[in-house]
Amino acid sequence: MLKKSIPKLDFQFSPRQEVEAIPCSFAALGARQAPNLTMRREFYSTGDTTGTHLHIDFCALYVVKGGRGTHLIDEVPFGIARGDVYLLPPATRHSYNSYQELEIDAFYFPLELWTDEELRALREVSGFWQLFLESKSRRLHLRPEMHRQVEGAIKEMREEAIKNERATPLLLRALLFRLLITLARSGGLETGVSESSPNETPSSSDSKLADLLAWCEANVEREISVAQLAGRMFLSSAHFARLWKREIGMPPAAYLRRLKLERARDLLENSSQSVAHIARAVGFESAAHFSRSFRTHYGVSPLQFRRSIPSKVR
Repeated sequence: MLKKSIPKLDFQFSPRQEVEAIPCSFAALGARQAPNLTMRREFYSTGDTTGTHLHIDFCALYVVKGGRGTHLIDEVPFGIARGDVYLLPPATRHSYNSYQELEIDAFYFPLELWTDEELRALREVSGFWQLFLESKSRRLHLRPEMHRQVEGAIKEMREEAIKNERATPLLLRALLFRLLITLARSGGLETGVSESSPNETPSSSDSKLADLLAWCEANVEREISVAQLAGRMFLSSAHFARLWKREIGMPPAAYLRRLKLERARDLLENSSQSVAHIARAVGFESAAHFSRSFRTHYGVSPLQFRRSIPSKVR
């Protein structure tokens, strides 16, 4: 049964952003006080790079309206052009590079906009996971007729945002949900996928936890929150916590700390880096904090551990 309570929705609407570099408003989007929904039309004339910034705890939907460029997402470059559509999860670093007259309709939102049941309905739509850029060879690229339909839906949202009536937040919440379903169904039904490979299939929700664990290992040096982990699986934090406990058997914070300590142990054994350098490399705020955590986990200090193993590279 669907929950009757509907999350409160605040929104910001920016009709057009003409930028040569990342504007201050981008930094504001990363703050925890950011509005629940931000709609922007972003325009990048010509340039080499906007500079990199981090999406902390919100998702981003991008619909490329015109122009072209390269979107560097977590150090992976994706060529983008009119008709490309994709979602970025929380904890994503990105920048635009080598762009020419690039125009994008962007939507920034937290998953708390919707209930667990609504999020599940989205995840189960055929083609939903294709909205995420999982490889350079698969992405959703709208055919012209579908792109016109999507532009009409975006226009409706922009016009409603300008009205700014009492019912506007509730309606925008519903319209964004409808837009995501429309795009997901498009991904599941159309063959208009840029540079598609017949041997690749979009990820299902069953594989997302394994993908998330691999992402955690690849980003062991970062400070990662439960909300960010949940967002990368398009789950509410509460739902994610239940899933994680059932599948992993320990709290996310404990799992992430263990990853950091295992990576640190490997560096102590196989490199000549100092303890302070290793502490920073695996994301500890100080060498003292790292040493305490290492001793608690392994029973010896980092220096004692290093002295106990045969010298390989020292």
